[in-house]
Amino acid sequence: MKKISIMIVVLALVLVGLYGYSSLQAQMTTTDTPTIGVVNVAQVLMQCQEKLDRERSVRAQAQQVSENLSQLSAEITSLQTELEQALEPGTDAYREALQNYFDRRALAEAYRQGQQEAMSQDAEVWMFDIYSRLQEEVTRLARQRGLRLVLNLDDLPIQPGDMESVIMGRNVLYSTPTIDLTAQVLENMDAAYAAAQLGQ
Repeated sequence: MKKISIMIVVLALVLVGLYGYSSLQAQMTTTDTPTIGVVNVAQVLMQCQEKLDRERSVRAQAQQVSENLSQLSAEITSLQTELEQALEPGTDAYREALQNYFDRRALAEAYRQGQQEAMSQDAEVWMFDIYSRLQEEVTRLARQRGLRLVLNLDDLPIQPGDMESVIMGRNVLYSTPTIDLTAQVLENMDAAYAAAQLGQ
């Protein structure tokens, strides 16, 4: 009877040990599974195809604005030359040319400021839109992979001039383990952009 009791106790200890080992293994497996993802937001925004296409479009628009301003400048210079060399001050022709001169100057300045403001607003709206779509894609991938947290992988080099602002802006100094979603986010956003372009 005593032997049976001892065997039961030993068996119970073995079972407890096996259960504890299994629990430990499960905890280790859970701990070893990455639950944190990272995305290099700056890389995605700078390298995505939509950004590259937009840069070409903005350069073309800026070139057109520059050409229009050059034309207005040439007209202003011509009017100034006419005022200084060809017309007699006090005459109706002089007063008319003088009015045209100031009108063209005002038009050129208004056009320059208007285009500058419009381009600035367009850039702000575009940046908000593409960042919103980046957030949506990151959320989708994070849920798909069971990630609990996705951080911005801020690996931009620190320059002497902006060292304080960059250092103060970096909230995460180290985390492990992680899954880098940058390449997948970039690929998916480019694919969505290409599909949207074909649908236009």
